[in-house]
Amino acid sequence: MLCATCHIRVDEEWLARLPPQSEQELAALDNAFDVGDNSRLGCQIRMSPTLDGLKIALPSAAASAPVLTAGHESDGSASDTSAQQKPQVDATPIKPGPMSERTRLKRYHWLGQYDRDSINAVIDAGVVCQVGYVIEGLPYVTPTNHWRIDDYVYWHGSSASRMLKTQQKGIPVCFTVTHLDGIVFSRAAFNHNVKFRSVVAFGECELCDEQTKRSALQTFVDRLALGLWDYARPPSAKEWKATKVIRMPLDEVSAKIADGLPDEEPEDLLSNRWAGSVDLRIAQSPPEPDPKLKPGIEMPDFVKAFRYGPR
Repeated sequence: MLCATCHIRVDEEWLARLPPQSEQELAALDNAFDVGDNSRLGCQIRMSPTLDGLKIALPSAAASAPVLTAGHESDGSASDTSAQQKPQVDATPIKPGPMSERTRLKRYHWLGQYDRDSINAVIDAGVVCQVGYVIEGLPYVTPTNHWRIDDYVYWHGSSASRMLKTQQKGIPVCFTVTHLDGIVFSRAAFNHNVKFRSVVAFGECELCDEQTKRSALQTFVDRLALGLWDYARPPSAKEWKATKVIRMPLDEVSAKIADGLPDEEPEDLLSNRWAGSVDLRIAQSPPEPDPKLKPGIEMPDFVKAFRYGPR
């Protein structure tokens, strides 16, 4: 098993001459500090004449750390810094790692979040997802509404839906959610970026039984606006029969969150070009009454109090 103590930054001109990173090296870099696109593990680079003159740099976290010269021995004097300094215990909690190799982020892996709170927050922040699957050799990605109950994510549709009929057989499914939070402007054309929150989950679905279906749909409706289920007309037997609910366990899932400013090259920071970001948000309009309402019907409190977002 590899560690990340030999983490280095390779000069951009030399990156293409190095062998590709292995899965083990990528996994070890997940635990390194100040990781970038040019990060490598020194122990994984086999030197050869073609690499003569290879240019590397220490990551900023390592470059600023105190270094002891080899062979240094403490004499116990007050001027001896090694005698004064006590070992520092890092109290930072260890972040959870990926649940599987499929959910391990390979590119920009430092943006990855594998803890349940981060993952659930992204899923719960909206009601629109994209579900990917294959039918008869053809790939499909269907946007639909979703909701989460504990460690399952749910979506529903018509009992006649080809998508649901196929998914209930246990085919592989990819579930994704994305929120666009801003546009990042850089000094360099290739460094513009976006702020976003996303989740990707892999798994197999199961069809909910009748009791689970009814309970799950009530949860979904009340998640939109608490009290909406009891206020609305109950579903008829025909409506219940015409509806299916699918759920997928969140056993293989990861989040990716980008909320920072652009990574700039040192020479670009010296330019007179502007850089920064513009945050985006969903604007909510006031409620619009249905023009077919009978006179005298008051707007329910749950509509007056409605706010889009996680609940």
